[in-house]
Amino acid sequence: MNTLLNFTRIALCAGAFACAGQAAAASLALAKSFEGNVNFAGTQASLQSKTNGAKACDLASSASAGISLPSEANVVSATLYWAGSGSIDPQVLLNGAVVTAPAERRYSSTIDGLSYFAAAEDVTELVRGKASFTFGGLSVSTGAAYCSNKPKDNAVLAGFSLVVVYSHRLEKYRTVNLYEGFQALRNTSVTVPMRDYKPRTTTGDSGRFGYIVWEGDKTGQQKGDWVSFAGQVLQYSPFAQKDNAFNSKSSANSDENSPGIDFDIFDLARLPASASEANAVFTTESDRVLLSSAIVALPSMPADLSIQKTASGDYKLGSEIKYTLAVSNLGTRADSQVKVVDVLPDTLSYVSAAGADWTCSVSGKAVSCSYNKALEPGASASVVLTAKIAAEGKISNTAEVSGTADGVPGNNRSTAAGDTGGGAVGKDPWVFTVGECAPDTAIKPSGEGCALFTGPLTAGESRAIFLTRSVDGVAKAVSTSASTSVLGHFALECNNPATTAGVKPRISNLSLPECVQNGTLTLDGSNALYASVTFEANKASRQITFQYNDVGLVSLRMVENGGKAAKAAFVVRPDSIKAAYTRASDGLANPGSSTLAGAGFAEAGEGFRVTVTAYGIGLADPLKSFGRETGETAPAAILAVNAAGGETEQKLLQQQGAWSHVATANGGTLVGSFSWNEAGAASLAPRLEGYLGIDRTLLGSRELVGRFYPAYFRTNTELGFECAKRMGCPQTGTNPVTRASFSSQDFGVLVRAFGRNGELQRFSGDLVPDIKLGAAGAPGADTLLTGLRDPGQDKRLLEREVSYQLAVPYDATQDRGAKWTAPTAVYLRASVEDQRAMPGGPARIVITSDRDADSIEGGMMILNGRLLVVNTLGTPLMKTPVPLRAQYWTGQVWEHNGVVDEADPGKGAVQFSGCTRSLRLSATAPGGDCNRSIVTLASGASPDSVDLPAIADGKGVLVLGAVPNTASGNVDILVKGYEWLPSTFGRVTFGQFKSPVIYVREMY
Repeated sequence: MNTLLNFTRIALCAGAFACAGQAAAASLALAKSFEGNVNFAGTQASLQSKTNGAKACDLASSASAGISLPSEANVVSATLYWAGSGSIDPQVLLNGAVVTAPAERRYSSTIDGLSYFAAAEDVTELVRGKASFTFGGLSVSTGAAYCSNKPKDNAVLAGFSLVVVYSHRLEKYRTVNLYEGFQALRNTSVTVPMRDYKPRTTTGDSGRFGYIVWEGDKTGQQKGDWVSFAGQVLQYSPFAQKDNAFNSKSSANSDENSPGIDFDIFDLARLPASASEANAVFTTESDRVLLSSAIVALPSMPADLSIQKTASGDYKLGSEIKYTLAVSNLGTRADSQVKVVDVLPDTLSYVSAAGADWTCSVSGKAVSCSYNKALEPGASASVVLTAKIAAEGKISNTAEVSGTADGVPGNNRSTAAGDTGGGAVGKDPWVFTVGECAPDTAIKPSGEGCALFTGPLTAGESRAIFLTRSVDGVAKAVSTSASTSVLGHFALECNNPATTAGVKPRISNLSLPECVQNGTLTLDGSNALYASVTFEANKASRQITFQYNDVGLVSLRMVENGGKAAKAAFVVRPDSIKAAYTRASDGLANPGSSTLAGAGFAEAGEGFRVTVTAYGIGLADPLKSFGRETGETAPAAILAVNAAGGETEQKLLQQQGAWSHVATANGGTLVGSFSWNEAGAASLAPRLEGYLGIDRTLLGSRELVGRFYPAYFRTNTELGFECAKRMGCPQTGTNPVTRASFSSQDFGVLVRAFGRNGELQRFSGDLVPDIKLGAAGAPGADTLLTGLRDPGQDKRLLEREVSYQLAVPYDATQDRGAKWTAPTAVYLRASVEDQRAMPGGPARIVITSDRDADSIEGGMMILNGRLLVVNTLGTPLMKTPVPLRAQYWTGQVWEHNGVVDEADPGKGAVQFSGCTRSLRLSATAPGGDCNRSIVTLASGASPDSVDLPAIADGKGVLVLGAVPNTASGNVDILVKGYEWLPSTFGRVTFGQFKSPVIYVREMY
């Protein structure tokens, strides 16, 4: 059967402006989700046919593209996306039909002073039954701001993409999530959380990931672009190449010429380890990119709804039966459409139906109850249906649960059966009642006073109940004339748990034998108390007291000598629960520290145990049967640990498997394994709701558990410039180096803290200790290098600017034959000293990089750089431009570096020295002293304080002032102020010219 779920998760409005109809930029967010035997495909086309020069602005009026779906596939959803440069065009044509984007799906954004837009609309009905599509009617801006003869400056954009979600009987059961927005990127990285799924981990599972980005430049040659999903860098040559993902080639329909559009789809051979790890990261450097959509399809286990139906009450004509319908989600996905339907047989009549967070209604014999919240994985919810027995005989009643999707339909029905045995309420001559019954009073099936006793009781409670004489449901005096003694066997039967834990119940201060195993009660001397109960004259009831210092579903039984019996089934529940927290690895008790001063309890994500015990009223020892119960409403199925702080905190708390029962000398406990993938402390409390179907919540005391600390760090390097071929940047292994920086030049370092189950969400503020940064010569190297400079005062900052100084930096004043340090790769490592609580006292630990993980330490290539002052011939009476060039040392030669940009280098100084001839201060002055009235700067600024020339594309110009036409000689120039780009000595010569003569011969 082809199961399918399609629902919208969030509003598509990016904010108040977008919802009101004004287009706005928006970060990618979940728009639609589809669940079932589904997959997705796509296609696209650009209205541009050329990529270079002004012809990149020549647009076709329409473009066509096709899509191929499997035979017998059913189109579930189709979304048309279109984008362009300039002001938004909300209306286009698809196969001749007008398509208009609604206000909430119109987006716009600006980047580099240019405006772009995108729009989307559902076109499912236009796509069904079609395989080819023609798109047109799009208006975009092609003015001078967007068009240029230089390919890299072209910025026009026009095209469409089509995303199709389809179902097919041969597809795996999976979730397809569609994310939508419009976000401009350049020289940055954006992380899009994609956590709304629960991946399966069975062998052979695979997934798919796709994205749509529009490019505001057309060369497709820029480097430094990549996309990753769940830690995997995605590559698919030639459509998404390493370091050049956004290249105007689309794998969705194998189009290698899709100018301005990248619609790429990848098969995921390795699925995410957990939902919390599933992030998509989009990174671009020089490319101008507009992020529009992302699609992820992952094999998924749907919600597995199960129902367990239990009955309480006597199967007798006129009595009421309470059916507890306990619904559990045994799957890995929440279900927000849980519904229970119970069609009552003719032998039952409806009385009521209710439960916390349930809404119930009845139509004829059909009782329907809907759960008003999403039923999360591992959660349970119960509703109680009360019905009255309207006819004698066998009674079978079935309830069925349904939801949006269910991967295991075999457990969706549950039946409870009973047999009245031909009797009516009170036909047995003895019953247990809540209160005293006056003779000739009708015995109610439930309630207070003269009503059948159905519990519940609390462990340790001494409860007064009444043994009452009954004839056809009416209380009757045992004797109207004198006190009368009745001899009978009293016993307690164990129903759930079905065996005794060795606790003896008491009736009127007399001990009964231990609870008898369910179904084995014989009511003889070996398992019952033989006792006499005296009834006063004209009394139908006699008070007795009952106490049971344990828990479970039990039945109190009494059989008179003549075989006339009484029976009351009820639940004895705990009075309170408590939890203890210990570290899983060694059993260390929780230190409860919440500050950095206290020793750490466990790594974020490291397992710890929660041991829950239950207590009765006035009982010092834990209850022995707690945790031995079975069924959907037993503690092992419904016990939870709640984290203070709401849903966000609760998601950080991960249960590692089911609760297990442990018997101790003093009582029983439930033990569960948990982890908390965050730093700091968690405020936790155990919670038990609906114990054996009883509508009562037990909440244990709240306790601070921790402190939790990071398991390891990862670092990413930022800023700098793109590696060139001759810089020797390492490209192999798990840590390729893609960026470089000059010796002593600042570059960025981002420290990321991780637990065992993924990145920490809020490692900040008081939770951050002093973080020491170090540099290693290789990933994971044991020895650190000494050249790292970390000037930041706040060592808790996760994002810093640092620099690295090579051992022998370039210096023009030193020996020209010096061996400047060759390009050196350094890998940044974060480390923290902390304390871990141990049985013998706190022990020092060092938290640093995870040496076994990929890309654990961000690398940066450190280069010796210099500012080449080019030797120049000066021009008398005119300003003399002196070219400046940024260079780097390859280890053998100096190379120009054309990617260096420094728009505001600040103040510096220009040193004039080595002047000869008339440029000297005077003929008698020491050699090299320059006449400052002749050798000047064109700006008129003092050489000791000058605005340094800006550097663009590795080039700058220093302009000297004009000198007299009589001036001649040499001057050496050194530019000071570019700390990471030390200057060479450049020579400017005045009064010496080469005068080439050009002879022109005219031919007639």
